[in-house]
Order: sequence, then C-alpha cells, then structure tokens
Amino acid sequence: MLDARSEAYVALGPAPAGSAFLHVETSEGRALNHFNKHAKGALVRRLAETGAAAASRGELLAWAAVHDVPLLPRGEADLVLRV
Repeated sequence: MLDARSEAYVALGPAPAGSAFLHVETSEGRALNHFNKHAKGALVRRLAETGAAAASRGELLAWAAVHDVPLLPRGEADLVLRV
C-alpha cells in the first residue's frame, strides 16, 4: 500500500504493515508543501492511466523507472517523488 496521506494525518493512525509512505520533494531535496496534493494526484493518475499493477515497493520503483517517473527509495520502506 502506498500511503499518500499528509504527515499530519499519518499521526492519527498507522498504515498497515508493509506500507510505503510517499514524500514529495523538489529536485533539490526540499519538502514540497504547496503543490504536494497536486504531485500525489498526478502520480495516482499516471498509475491509473498506465494500468500499473505493482504489488510491492520494488515493483512500483521498477514501474516508475520504465515510465520516467522520478520515484526514489528512502530508507527501508518510504518513497520520494521528486518534482
């Protein structure tokens, strides 16, 4: 499961085990706040349009590489979308 909630909502309750939290950052590595929802929505749209069927973090990263989506691993579970 890809957890695209804001960090404030994550504090309200944990995602299921094995979930990856999605961070959105600029290409310089700074957190993106104002356009965060837009970037996450664009990612979800791209997933839907391409019929992505990623069952794991590794498969999602492989999909991103094929579709030129700047999605990178962070730590053992999280992901970073660079915009």
